[in-house]
Amino acid sequence: MNGHEKNRPKSVPLPDGCRSSDKRSVADLPAASRFDADRLRSGTPAQRGAYERIVRYRLLESLQPFRPIVVGTIPIDIDIEGSDLDIACETSDFDAFARTAEQCFGGLDGFVCKRKPAKSGRGENVVVRFVCDGLPVELYAEAKPVLQQNGYVHMSVEHRLLELHGERLKGEIRRLKREGLKTEPAFARYFRLDGDPYEALLMLSDRTDDQLRKLSFDNRAFIQYV
Repeated sequence: MNGHEKNRPKSVPLPDGCRSSDKRSVADLPAASRFDADRLRSGTPAQRGAYERIVRYRLLESLQPFRPIVVGTIPIDIDIEGSDLDIACETSDFDAFARTAEQCFGGLDGFVCKRKPAKSGRGENVVVRFVCDGLPVELYAEAKPVLQQNGYVHMSVEHRLLELHGERLKGEIRRLKREGLKTEPAFARYFRLDGDPYEALLMLSDRTDDQLRKLSFDNRAFIQYV
């Protein structure tokens, strides 16, 4: 038995209605999900805590038919106290997704499942919330590949900005979040991006690294003129 197997968190028993994924492991998941899980396992204390809950409650394995990928602030290390563990999924059958979520996680604290109409650039979706050992978890499902969903694109852009602008940016984003801003508005505030902060971050997704390096605290008109 290797060190990782010895330290692997024990999983909790799943309800009878959540048996189809019992024999699947993290290794059976899409590459992006495996990469996220591996990074969390060896990351910050918050990332390791998220990984332990992913394994213990079989979060990714149970959602495997919906191609789950961990997104949000925890994978890119800008989470603060109370941040959610966000998992994005793809489905064209919202009823099936809601049933799976309820069968697998309906007994956990704070379980809520809501179906939402299309709005503000997002298609119809289902949002599920519950708590795993004190960690809030949010599942999001939309009829679009996860890599094309706004949540994943936002995380990817934010990760690139953090890599290019360093620890100062990470600290400032955390500070702004602790003051009450959501993640995308915090990035928009720091870089003084005009307009809707969620759209502003999406517009940065096709920029080169050199262009993103030029995005500075004082460059309010970057998006319009690059």
